[in-house]
Amino acid sequence: MALDIMGIDPVNYEASEITAQEKKAGRWYDRAAAYCLDQADWIEAVENTTFTTEAAGTNIYNDEWEYMYDLPTDSLRVLDIDLDANAEYIVQGSKLYTNYYDASDGINCRYIKDIRADVNSSLQYSEMMGEAVATRIAFNMSKIGEKGGFLEAFNDILIEAITNNMARERWKHGHEEPWWTDVDRYHNSDRNRMYY
Repeated sequence: MALDIMGIDPVNYEASEITAQEKKAGRWYDRAAAYCLDQADWIEAVENTTFTTEAAGTNIYNDEWEYMYDLPTDSLRVLDIDLDANAEYIVQGSKLYTNYYDASDGINCRYIKDIRADVNSSLQYSEMMGEAVATRIAFNMSKIGEKGGFLEAFNDILIEAITNNMARERWKHGHEEPWWTDVDRYHNSDRNRMYY
């Protein structure tokens, strides 16, 4: 799809050899997909885990954060703990530090999962997400003088995908307003972002 956006013949998956451009698109896939995954709280990528035991090792922040937990290896970004948007925590590397602890049930952590390797990855079956990733790959592959047009297309498609994501999710207690505010978050962070 990225090659098609760039006006290049798309990959022939049955061919015994692939072109240099096709190899280049493949090299950019992981970076573009990870970038797009980080831009919103994609429904298909929201995952939950329960922390029942503290992580092994020394908690060097124990003066401020009493408990240290191991994040799942597929975690890209923590959303909240115990569905509490005001719950305080910090993340450093693969550890989450907080003052929350529940000896009987553990504490729940919602996070954005790295779904790139999933067999039924949202990046493959979500049309809008796929378009966003493909346009980002085209932007990454394009020459300096052509980047502006692909960047504009990427921004438009990503915002449309985020809006579609918002429309599919509602407040956990049945409110009519969307839970997510990713479009505003993307607009605000976009102002100070460096692309190349």
